[in-house]
Amino acid sequence: MMRRLAKVPPAHDIAASNLESPAAPPSERFLAVTHEVINQPTELTDYNLYATDAALREAVAREGADWASADLHDFGARVGAREFWFHFGDIDIGPPGARGRITAIENLITGEQRTVEWGGVRLRIEADQDPVLLFRCIT
Repeated sequence: MMRRLAKVPPAHDIAASNLESPAAPPSERFLAVTHEVINQPTELTDYNLYATDAALREAVAREGADWASADLHDFGARVGAREFWFHFGDIDIGPPGARGRITAIENLITGEQRTVEWGGVRLRIEADQDPVLLFRCIT
């Protein structure tokens, strides 16, 4: 008995008008519909890496580093979040003679603009809404 795991829609099922329609799901706008994936674990986001790692917590206690538990708990929450810091540093962009620092970025999918502060931007990833993050740098 064979079980079909992939469900590939015919090319004509994705109307050309959907490719540019903001109302179309991102998977159709970017021709990303190829098959249904069912053998993946749940996404590991918005959880505390330290709080969920019993072996690490036990090792910290066993080695006498209990004094660091609060900081490790805070750090575990930060690195397990869907948010991340996109660092631009001192990047200059533009043609020779007219180069400038990046002052903002624009999401090419949603049109949202974010100001660069402290050399970067904090972004949040919503995988079901943003299959990819495409940005344009503004000087």
